[in-house]
Amino acid sequence: MSDEFTDFSDGDDSFIDQIFEELGTLLKSSKTFSPRVEQGALAEAAESAADRKDNGILLGLNETDNFNEEATEVDTPDEDKKDNPPMRTRSGRNSATPPMEIPSIFVTEGDRNRRILLRDQEIAKQLQEEDDKNSKRLAALESERHKILEELNDNGSNYVYSWKNDAQIIDDYVQKSLSHDPYMETSRQFYFFDNQERVSVGESFTKATPTLSIALRFLSGSPDRFLHKLEASLIPFLQFVFAALLSIFDLDSLAFVEKVACRACERWRTARSEETENDSENVNCPSITELMRAIGARLVDLNTVMQVSLRLVHYNNHLSLHVLRLSILFRVYLPRANTRDDFVLLFQYFYLACSDFHINNLERGDLQRMLVGPIFELFIDIWSLKFGAESFLDDVHSILSLVLPTLYAENEIQIQKKLEMHYNMLLNLLHLIPPLKPSAELVNRLVYKFLEFDNNREILAQVAKTIEKLSRLSVSSTVDGMEIDRAGIYKNFYKAELISTIIVSHVLVESPLKSQGLLTCFERLQECKDSYQLIIGQLSFLTIENMRDKIRLTLFLSDTYHSLDYSATLLSKSDVLPDRDFFYEE
Repeated sequence: MSDEFTDFSDGDDSFIDQIFEELGTLLKSSKTFSPRVEQGALAEAAESAADRKDNGILLGLNETDNFNEEATEVDTPDEDKKDNPPMRTRSGRNSATPPMEIPSIFVTEGDRNRRILLRDQEIAKQLQEEDDKNSKRLAALESERHKILEELNDNGSNYVYSWKNDAQIIDDYVQKSLSHDPYMETSRQFYFFDNQERVSVGESFTKATPTLSIALRFLSGSPDRFLHKLEASLIPFLQFVFAALLSIFDLDSLAFVEKVACRACERWRTARSEETENDSENVNCPSITELMRAIGARLVDLNTVMQVSLRLVHYNNHLSLHVLRLSILFRVYLPRANTRDDFVLLFQYFYLACSDFHINNLERGDLQRMLVGPIFELFIDIWSLKFGAESFLDDVHSILSLVLPTLYAENEIQIQKKLEMHYNMLLNLLHLIPPLKPSAELVNRLVYKFLEFDNNREILAQVAKTIEKLSRLSVSSTVDGMEIDRAGIYKNFYKAELISTIIVSHVLVESPLKSQGLLTCFERLQECKDSYQLIIGQLSFLTIENMRDKIRLTLFLSDTYHSLDYSATLLSKSDVLPDRDFFYEE
């Protein structure tokens, strides 16, 4: 068996040798290589094979799939160039052809890395923007916190708010302020007097003499007898008043001094004595501004306009003292005012004092009894006597209109608060001045000026025209919501309240035979009610995002509607309207 295998192998070897010899002959006849080319080709083939082997191991790829065979021309003898085209090899080391292409896996990874880098940069940018926003929010929060804390500490007393003890209160105000809560506007009020019991004075006051000191200890009896004792003791009245303001803190004693001042003012109004007007020459008399600041009034720039600050918190435990001192000061200084500027300054202080929120709410009875009614009548009497009633009306209306309330440490005018202060003053005067007094007519004319009446027309006709104007409230729809005249809403509310007061007064005195004007007012009221119902319906469809003060405006519109409805109901239920049923008219 082994012999057969051997014989077969020998035969096969000879057969294979024969084939290679024939192939070699054919190759030589087809192309002849130079020795240099043969050596170079063999070396490059070996190197290429080694590279392919290494790359195949590292990448696990088939060499025919991952490499592009780059061919180069190989130098041949001149005689061979004619018959044979240039050979191309896979070597690209010394050729001028483009470089090797990057494998697709590396291209894919590169794109992925590039996307990751861009995404990383975008995220870093977003994080930086968030950091900037957070820094701005933190700065705004700290600024608002500092502002609220400063406002809370400007409270008219010695109480000091601190972040350590009052963090919850401060944070509540800060959050409401940053969220534009309407409460931050409606809760702020005007406060004119600080919590000051003792009068803070300098050298402006005349020191009390021994005789005056004795007089201050015996404040009793009737005011007339006390004034007679002062005159008999040669004590100037002004000197007594200033010493009393400086040294008396007991309410009963100060109330007696106020009665004495009232009696002295009445005597002056009766006698019109030149001696009384000039009795300040022998006394070191401080100015009204110095005295107002001495009793605790806040410093206000009383120029053409009076800008006053509204604050969140205020403490005052001496309101009764303030009312008594104010009554004394005005009764002393008004008879001694000589120029129009003196009267304007005095009325500015009078208006601001009567508008103090605490005094209006906690001492309203004393305010009306001792200040609003009596002092206003004193203004009318003295001012009209010296400069005429028209001068009084124009100047007083200007003063009432030029007080400009602003939020604490801000400059934006709060129109609603401005109108509220003006309206409250007029309403107090309407209620406190008896309608049969001559001064009541001037009060009514001040109300007509607020309502923008024409002096040349009959009152009820102007009331009807004003009601018609109320129904023309400027409201228009926009893409974002509604454009609405906010100042008009506020002013119309206070106008409707005053119109209701005027209609009530006419219902009480109007005869049925002369009631055509009230009928016209009734018809205009019905039309105005329909207009306000439509506006309220339009507002109800808006969201808080479209109009942050929607609730506040809706409340004012609703209150205006109720005032109009009250006036219309009053007229319809009364007997002053003429019979409008023509079918059954007798």
